[in-house]
Amino acid sequence: MKAGVKFNSQTILQYGFIGYMLALLLFLLFAQDGYSITSRIVAWLILVFGSMPFLVFISKRNNRLPFIELIMLAYVNAYSLPIFFESENTLMVKVLYPASEPVTECLLLALLAIFALWLGFMIAPALLRAIRLPKLTLQCDNGKLFYFGVLLCLLSVVQTSFNFGDLTVLIGLVASSDLGIALIAFLYFKRTLSKWKRILSILILLLLILKGVSSSMTQAILQPLLIWFMCRWFMTKKFDLHIVLLGVAMFVLLQPVKLEFRNLTWNAASQSTSAIEKIAL
Repeated sequence: MKAGVKFNSQTILQYGFIGYMLALLLFLLFAQDGYSITSRIVAWLILVFGSMPFLVFISKRNNRLPFIELIMLAYVNAYSLPIFFESENTLMVKVLYPASEPVTECLLLALLAIFALWLGFMIAPALLRAIRLPKLTLQCDNGKLFYFGVLLCLLSVVQTSFNFGDLTVLIGLVASSDLGIALIAFLYFKRTLSKWKRILSILILLLLILKGVSSSMTQAILQPLLIWFMCRWFMTKKFDLHIVLLGVAMFVLLQPVKLEFRNLTWNAASQSTSAIEKIAL
């Protein structure tokens, strides 16, 4: 049995190496014309070093949450993949085009950030091992926590859908949808909620996803799901690799779509588009 696992792990890494070589050809041949060869190679290096920790995580079949690996994949999503479909960027009434040297410098800084993140992740356990953190025990009513989480999520949605003038910023600071969905997910997977509260929890999660869709930001779309499944892992200690792979696929598939969506909703002529109209698009 161990030999089979080892073989499968090696196979994953071997296929990953082949995939990286094929990806290099794709970066060199099919990137947008506005990017130099240097920018394409650095973008490919971001893909390699940003996704390699996740590939190693899959090959080792860890049961821990791949938190740092997902952060690095976010760098791949933000800095490497756009080289295939971002030939220009419309900002209000201006059209921005990539310039070779600034783009290359930006990509090099992103690559340096990936190395720094991984280095910090590797040395952090040794640095923090000697720190004794106090154990805190909070006794809170589950029903009140649930309604507080729902209130935070609904306030967050309302704050982004309507203009409250000077109070908009204050409501945004107080109404943390991340905290709200974390509380709801914690109680959901703790199995302390009634049937109708569990249904309401799913509806709140879907509402936050739709809120993210209206913003056209990949982070805003996937963040509620990430928090939800992180809480699931904390409560159940169960890690489903297929869920993570589905999230990675969503990362990639959303990129070309969100650019077209932004062109329709972010230009000056469509600034009055409501959140519901943006979701309908």
